[in-house]
Amino acid sequence: GIRDTRPGPLQEIEASEWEQRLEGALIALPEEDRAILLLSRFEGLRYAEIAAILDTSEGAVKVRGHRALQALRRALLQ
Repeated sequence: GIRDTRPGPLQEIEASEWEQRLEGALIALPEEDRAILLLSRFEGLRYAEIAAILDTSEGAVKVRGHRALQALRRALLQ
């Protein structure tokens, strides 16, 4: 038969809670670190493009992006 693949109520609640935790963890990051993560991970920009936007070096963007991702992971694993 045909299987219903729509999320059930429990999955919808869990997804909503996950989104709230992610949003809270992102908001807790310093503004520029949050911008780097959003631009690199969610918008798909390259580090060089982000460096130009933020008027900083590509190396600084890489370091801050890496640290921000680590902080986000720590916050979500609590």
